[in-house]
Amino acid sequence: MSKIIEPLRGVHDVLPAQAPAWQYLERSAREVFAAYGYEEFRVPIIEQTQLFKRSIGDFTDIVEKEMFSFIDQGEDHITLRPEATAGVVRAMISNGLLRENRLKVWCMGPMFRRERPQAGRYRQFHQIDAEAFGFEGGLPRAPDGLFCRARSRAGCGQQAPAAHQSAAHPRQQESRDADPDRGGAGAAR
Repeated sequence: MSKIIEPLRGVHDVLPAQAPAWQYLERSAREVFAAYGYEEFRVPIIEQTQLFKRSIGDFTDIVEKEMFSFIDQGEDHITLRPEATAGVVRAMISNGLLRENRLKVWCMGPMFRRERPQAGRYRQFHQIDAEAFGFEGGLPRAPDGLFCRARSRAGCGQQAPAAHQSAAHPRQQESRDADPDRGGAGAAR
């Protein structure tokens, strides 16, 4: 008899009983972002490794120790995305969208970190990311509370993770861990 193949450590299945909580959180995020004029944006799960080395830095723990990177059959250096911001900015530039006056976009999806799984830290986790481009002097009204509103609406309450916001100028970014199964372990960064 062959051994049952178990999931890798640090990843998990979303079972049918858990799917409604995920769907409700995702629907709530969509409604809240739409109410504040943010448009949904989707970026690939894989990107060129150089993108993350450039945006995060060659000598950070993420790049040196935590990225799932490989060389494919065509000799391309590929990385499973460890965070969303770099891919969103790459997509904005490569699609010529930064020529627009002001843009507010958001995305959500799985991210990957090659780290030792432990309480509240996973190899695959889910993140909601909001980006605002072309706004001088700070984020447009609402992002500070967008995630709080979405979490509250989805019933995540006090267990939801704390805010993470960077002050990159003229683009500013806020991201959140969106995984309802994580129990408020904190943002992925």
